[in-house]
Amino acid sequence: MPQWKAKKGDWSTIEHYLRHITNGDEDLYQLLLDYLQISLENPKQKLPILLLISYEKDTGKSTFFALLSAIFGDNVEAVTPRNFEMEWNAQWCEKHFVFIDEMEKIKDKEAVGGKLKNLVYFPTITKNKKGQDSENIPWNGRFVMTSNSEAGFIEIDDEEDRWLILKVPVRSSFN
Repeated sequence: MPQWKAKKGDWSTIEHYLRHITNGDEDLYQLLLDYLQISLENPKQKLPILLLISYEKDTGKSTFFALLSAIFGDNVEAVTPRNFEMEWNAQWCEKHFVFIDEMEKIKDKEAVGGKLKNLVYFPTITKNKKGQDSENIPWNGRFVMTSNSEAGFIEIDDEEDRWLILKVPVRSSFN
């Protein structure tokens, strides 16, 4: 876990950023704070997949990776959509956060959707390393994804509880 100690200080830049990616919605902002706090204090608690979406580029979606890395250090792994689709998962299966940027580039949407639905609440994962036998290991990971498309990259039902979706606005609309 983190190699830092919490201390009192100014966090206005981070607060402003989190308020931005929650589009000024106080309920979503509080939910995101809870998400981060639970991830720090109770890392084994299962949480939904966090999805940051916006049609626009340069909104700050990928900045969330930098924030997670600053907080959780080496327990955050960035994975390309192509690598996530592969069966080999040793790169990310032991990380606390798996960050997948540009999910709209997923090719097999149905297979990836099923994979995510299974992994979000499962207590174990099968670690697949190329050229080695597979093994089941404890799984406490969380997925954070970004997309420049709100539709079509993965099917999400309206009643689905496995997703926390943040529609990130253009930066100038929240400054």
